Amino acid sequence: METPASSTSNFKLFRHWAIVIGAGLALAIGPWFSQLYTCPCVDSRGVFRLAPVEANHFIFGTSRAAQGVDPRQFRNTMSGNNAYNFSFNLSDSPWSPEYCSLILSKLEESANPELDSELIFFVDHWSLASQGSNSIFKRNIPSSSRNQLTYWWYGTNPLQVLAGSEVGDLGGAIIGLTQRALGVQRGFYDCPCIERSRGWMPNTGKNPSFSGKIREYRRHASRHDSTSYGFNIYNLSQLILNIRDDFPQAKIHLIRPPVCKGIRQIEDSLQPSLHTLIQPLLPHVDTYIDLSNALHDSSFVDGNHINAMSVPHFTHILEDQITNHALQQP
Repeated sequence: METPASSTSNFKLFRHWAIVIGAGLALAIGPWFSQLYTCPCVDSRGVFRLAPVEANHFIFGTSRAAQGVDPRQFRNTMSGNNAYNFSFNLSDSPWSPEYCSLILSKLEESANPELDSELIFFVDHWSLASQGSNSIFKRNIPSSSRNQLTYWWYGTNPLQVLAGSEVGDLGGAIIGLTQRALGVQRGFYDCPCIERSRGWMPNTGKNPSFSGKIREYRRHASRHDSTSYGFNIYNLSQLILNIRDDFPQAKIHLIRPPVCKGIRQIEDSLQPSLHTLIQPLLPHVDTYIDLSNALHDSSFVDGNHINAMSVPHFTHILEDQITNHALQQP
């Protein structure tokens, strides 16, 4: 039979753990909200970028573009803080109806149709594949609601913020907090504010071996060969035609992004080839440039994404190639 003394003891124990757990939750959730509010860079999926901006030149695509092009590094036509990177992770931004609709909305709210625009579309096999079932854009986030509470729930979660990484778990959160306490940089957490970086989401990670990522892409390739894992340009083609109607001054460039040698060989083996896939689009765009071989393997984090230190160099290559192609046209 429970005595009053034991009952009091149990209550004190319960109250003790309630205080500990409550304090722990406050320490975890508090930084999440405060950091997302004061520093959008911890929005690892880039949802804050849905807000209108003042820009006439845009970069569109997947994480290869989001992490690979810094609009602040443009030196010629697209310089002067007039360019913006509106690219997202592959799970959110294959050329789906939702992403294409958001691009039109972004242009309508941000760009002046009477001025010249340079619109850069990054394309590869995977961005044209039938993926994106988990896209945040299927949740109908209003592009004019940047400061609404709902944004904080779409972009990331508390463990991702505390881990300073796009993929967060409890162990990663502890490691991330410890590293920041010691002054060690860690991935997405330490990237510049999305506002200041003009949409660029730098990847400061390091991975000396690309073998894991190459195996992953080899699995993707085998799935394409053995199933109806198809590639579709319909949404992208409709987007380009709509842009031609609404923004007649715009110049549209299709770019195949750089990857490491191993991944490039896998992508080159896919059938149909990327050039064959996008052939129907070419009459409606100004340039198509294959930059898949533009960088040495040492320029990549995982063979698939350009490391932050190499981004200025690639941004200059991109701009120079677009300029040279324009000069060569009659």
